[in-house]
Order: sequence, then structure tokens, then C-alpha cells
Amino acid sequence: MIDHIGIAVGDFEVSKQLYAKALAPIGYSWMANRGAFRCIFTA
Repeated sequence: MIDHIGIAVGDFEVSKQLYAKALAPIGYSWMANRGAFRCIFTA
């Protein structure tokens, strides 16, 4: 189980889409954006 992780990215929207696709096979999906530097995925 992934509890939390921080990753610096250059393009937030592109990165959000990339990680959404990468995490989907293990049951994670985008849940919320909390501020300029947070994107929350949940299983």
C-alpha cells in the first residue's frame, strides 16, 4: 500500500494524467487537488 509520496514535476496537468494512467491498474484514481502542489489519489 502506498501511504504518501512527493514528486516534483515541471507540468502539473501532464504529470497528473500520467500518474492517473500509471496508478489505474492497481486501483488508484484521482480524488482531489489540494493547493498548488498536491494531488491526491485514492484506492
